[in-house]
Amino acid sequence: IIGVFSFIIFIFNELYYPEPLMDLRVFKYIPFSVSMVLSTFTTMAMFGVVFIMPLFLQNIRGYTAMQTGIIMLPSALAMGFMMPIGGKLGDKYGAKPLIIIGSIITVIATYGLSNINMDTSITFITLLLVIRALGLGMSMMPASTEGMNSIPHHLISRATAINSTIRQVASSISITFL
Repeated sequence: IIGVFSFIIFIFNELYYPEPLMDLRVFKYIPFSVSMVLSTFTTMAMFGVVFIMPLFLQNIRGYTAMQTGIIMLPSALAMGFMMPIGGKLGDKYGAKPLIIIGSIITVIATYGLSNINMDTSITFITLLLVIRALGLGMSMMPASTEGMNSIPHHLISRATAINSTIRQVASSISITFL
């Protein structure tokens, strides 16, 4: 109750204070607002698996931290590889098709990960993680770029601060839920 009340006071204060800490008025730009919703879900998806997969591999499957890191490395490389490509493809073809395709790939791969067990091969787990990372990389950059491009130049720093805050909160919430 105290948290909800404090959040309402925070929103009221930020909307009516002349120099707010976080300028919530940037949410009046619809593409930015939509990109923040998408960013919340993709960040939750990304950090959820990044948190839970090492626990599964180390505590359930018995792998060492080094072995777990090696298993998860290809997905990190795939995402790092796909993000700039997703950004360039988003500039060329628009963000919407890439966000849809990337989200579908992410959902399918995440569903596959929800069915792993002690008998699932490490190669298959790594493949699902890589496919999932490609989907996340394909959808995250175009969504962020589309949202930030809708913001007037003088508000970019404020929108960036909100973007970073939302990503941090979303990652914390996803880990808390898991």
